[in-house]
Parts: sequence; C-alpha cells; structure tokens
Amino acid sequence: MTEGQLYGTDSLSGGSFAFADPNAGANKTVTVSNVTVSDGNIGNNYTVSYVSNTASTINPALLTVTANNASKTYDGLAYSGGSGVSYTGLVDGQTASVLEGTLSYSGNSQGAMNAGSYSIAPGGLNSLNYSITFDSGALTVNPATLTYTANPETIKPGQSFPVFTGTVTGFVSRDIESNSTAGTLLFSSPATGTSPPGTYAIDGSGLSASNYLFAQAPGNATALTILGAATGQPYSPFMQFSAQIAPGDILPELVTRKDFSLDRALANRRYLVFASERNENLSLDQGPAIPPGCIAFGSSFTVY
Repeated sequence: MTEGQLYGTDSLSGGSFAFADPNAGANKTVTVSNVTVSDGNIGNNYTVSYVSNTASTINPALLTVTANNASKTYDGLAYSGGSGVSYTGLVDGQTASVLEGTLSYSGNSQGAMNAGSYSIAPGGLNSLNYSITFDSGALTVNPATLTYTANPETIKPGQSFPVFTGTVTGFVSRDIESNSTAGTLLFSSPATGTSPPGTYAIDGSGLSASNYLFAQAPGNATALTILGAATGQPYSPFMQFSAQIAPGDILPELVTRKDFSLDRALANRRYLVFASERNENLSLDQGPAIPPGCIAFGSSFTVY
C-alpha cells in the first residue's frame, strides 16, 4: 500500500504481481491485482486502486555451453567443427532454440591433423535472457596402427640363417615409410644356429612414428621354421621308430653319432638313433623299408 489508511483491525491480503514481459532488462513494469480487503464489509468500505512498478529488473539467467569431447584415429586429414555441445541452465523447459546466433567452434582443434590432444572451443551464441559462459571440450587424435609383417623363412639342416625381411603396412592418406617414420626397418628372430627344430618368431622393429603405433602381424609368431634332419620336416618329439630290425641288418646312413657310423646291427645292443638328412625312404638290405618320419632325435631301440 502506497497511499491511504486502514482503520481498526482492517487488513489487506493476497495480491498477484507480474512482470509485463518476461525478458531480462532494467526498468521493467510489474503489475499488481487481486488484493483482498478484510473490513467486515466485503471490502466495500474502501476503494482500492492499483499502481504498477516501472523500476524493476530481470537479471539474465546463467547458462553454460560446454563442447562435447571428441576423438578420432589419425587419418592424415585436418579436423574441422565439433561434436556438439551440452547446455546447463536453460529455464522453464526452454531449449537451445531460444538462443540467437549460430553455434561455431574454434580452438587449436580446428585444422589439427597429427596425433595428440587439442581444444574445442564453442561460441557464436547469444541471448538477452541468458548470461552465457562457453567451456571448451577436448579433441583426441589417436595414433593409427602400422603392422610389421615378416616374410616366412624355412631353415634346412646345415643351412645358414638368411637376412630376415618383411614389410610395414597400414599407412594412411599420403604417408609412406620414408616420410612418416624414423629409424631403420629390421626383422629378427630369437632363434640361433643352435636352436632345436621347431617354429620361431620373426619380429619387425627399428621404426618410430609420432602418428602411428606398431604391432606384429599374427603370423610373425611362427614365421621361422627350423627343420629336423630326419625327414626334412619340423621335429616332433612324438615320432617313433617302428621298423623291425634283425641282427646283421645293414643300416646305411641310419644309425650315426657324430663321425661314428654303424654298418651292421649287432644282437643285444642298444643304439641311439640320430636323424638322417635324407628325405626319402630308407631301406635295409634285409627287412622292410623305413618310411620318412619314423626316426626321431633321441629315440633308441635294441636289436635282439
């Protein structure tokens, strides 16, 4: 109440107050209505008039616009734009459609190409009813993967190890080994000239790159095969000697130990069988043929 006087126990209650418009600003008009006069005469003892306030202020609401994080794998192409934004502070069910301007992105993410982390800065929006704060998101460019692929090699008995070779694959865009890696491409194996027959890895190494990680091709784990002497096939500890040998049988190139050769099987003797380098059927002067694969390193037999 700005003017007039209530008498006795008369009182005022209620009343509705509203801004003439909802937008933020100064010197806003606020209207009042529906005041109840309690005077015992249904308010008829007073004449009520309403005067609006024209000096009110609606402050802008606080709104935060945050860029979403984004990621990509290095592809040799420049990054542009963003991955959208989130809004915190919109009131009364409003959406981003009430904002003016056009969402845009800046920061060092724009044009970024190489693997690394970059900033995505949103902007371009404005509103009379919101005080907008823009928070940056992050762009992560992950390295792509290059794969070392070894060329398979097979080593026969008595054969020297070759120079292992292979390739590197997985380059993107215009990248090639010479313009996107450093170092010297190498392929090596843990196997040596004294390694027993079997399969061994040939792994690539020697290169580094800022935009790539390196992986071994699955086949590299068994790319090297060292053959056993018995049959020209990979050694298996489960091979068994199965031929029948009788006393006096001649064993050409069959039973040997270093430079010692046994020409004739003797009764009641136990012999250590070493593999022959011959990849063919071995036969005795007397008795059945001994097929390849029936003689194993370290096995033994007795002639009775």
